[in-house]
Amino acid sequence: PSIPSIYNRLTIEFAVRSSFVTNETNLMLRYNGDATAGNYRYDAWRSNATGNANDAGSTFIIGVANIPGANTGASHYSHGEIEILQYTSPSFFKTALVHIGGFTAGNSQVNSNGMMEWLSTGTITQLEFQVSGTFIAGSFFRVYGEY
Repeated sequence: PSIPSIYNRLTIEFAVRSSFVTNETNLMLRYNGDATAGNYRYDAWRSNATGNANDAGSTFIIGVANIPGANTGASHYSHGEIEILQYTSPSFFKTALVHIGGFTAGNSQVNSNGMMEWLSTGTITQLEFQVSGTFIAGSFFRVYGEY
């Protein structure tokens, strides 16, 4: 379904986990079906039990978070929130703030804060989340707008 363009801000809340047979896999996001290489940028600060890391890139899709795969304990999910201000403005590239926390294999805690940018002034009308494997039962995304 399309996202109404009547709000000033979009918030996406999620709790997700993948069926992919691995310790962890990437949660990816694409806007409006745009798969053009170089239209996305991201930067994130990640912290886990083994240390801190910066992660940045430019790719055809945004890497939102590392989420638990099938090799991680059954009740672990990654929880997070993505906030996109001015998602309809023709004056700005679309920038989002991202906050994520969760556990991966071996009960390793992961905390990530960052930003992601779509190099387009077009209105965001569609969100496409992707993951290796499938989202398992109990995973959810909640999208809401604010004036």
